[in-house]
Amino acid sequence: MLRFVPIFLAGALVYLYKDKLPDSKVLLATFLVFFVVGCAVSGDGGNFVGPLLAYPCIWAGAALPLERVYANNDLLYGA
Repeated sequence: MLRFVPIFLAGALVYLYKDKLPDSKVLLATFLVFFVVGCAVSGDGGNFVGPLLAYPCIWAGAALPLERVYANNDLLYGA
């Protein structure tokens, strides 16, 4: 369970400072490149590369047009 603490804290920090973080595709690509390189170097990644997904996940939720997906499916409950 302690394995997920850094990932949760990274997501909480991204949300906390959402007004100060830019909506940047360059920043998104940077985080994704560091994530892929970190996974390649360390095998499974562990606690070190997991937090790098916080910004891309929140960026995707805010920037991608998902209205059509949510119109037909309730993804929160797996339906």
